[in-house]
Amino acid sequence: MLDVDAQRMVFERVRMAAKQHGLLVAPIGSVYFLQMGEPRLLTKDVDTVLHENDHEIPPLEKVVALANDLGGEVVVAEQRSIVIVTIRDLAEDPVIIELLRGRDRPGFLNRSLLTRAADLAKRDDNVLHYPVEFVITLKAEASIDRSERARKARGRAAKESDPAKRQEDLDMAERSDARSTDFSRDVFGQMAAAMQGGLKEDLFADALTHVKETWRADVANLVDAASQGSLHLRSNKKLFPKG
Repeated sequence: MLDVDAQRMVFERVRMAAKQHGLLVAPIGSVYFLQMGEPRLLTKDVDTVLHENDHEIPPLEKVVALANDLGGEVVVAEQRSIVIVTIRDLAEDPVIIELLRGRDRPGFLNRSLLTRAADLAKRDDNVLHYPVEFVITLKAEASIDRSERARKARGRAAKESDPAKRQEDLDMAERSDARSTDFSRDVFGQMAAAMQGGLKEDLFADALTHVKETWRADVANLVDAASQGSLHLRSNKKLFPKG
């Protein structure tokens, strides 16, 4: 796990490497709140989205080149949407850096959502600070994505005749459920930290327009629940005209 000082050190390493490649870097997750003055004591990884200067997503080759400059083991994952770097000589435990590119289709890490967040971000050198409403929406979307993966894995298991493959699907469903629960807890924690500085419901609504339509109600429900009654996104008639 990375403490606050290690998070700062790792993020600065990523920021400088990105700058060398002419890229902007947008922290999300724990490092985002550290940058905004609300640090979490520990995190297992450092997550950042990479952007070109026009806020578009850089090509995979450029992100892999940056990743190689960071040192460590480089793996391209999640259908080329994430480049994972594992560095073993920076801290007692391996340091995991996720360089996010997003996907060019509806679903988790939709590039439309990422580029809209970049358009609304505050820039400091080559760092983009997304609106906190978009960061929370991304985490809520991650929870719904994992829940959907669990549902699909159980569906496959129900139809699978091979016991070994059936168990693989059931194990995947259990892991996905656990991650969904973790991400939901993060939404509540991030919301509690963000509410101290005030939140804008219209920015949450803006973010939700870029969320996969079949997930939108579930994401809105999770954000509303985490706000402890401060937000009422599910009642927004523009987002949900049918209620």
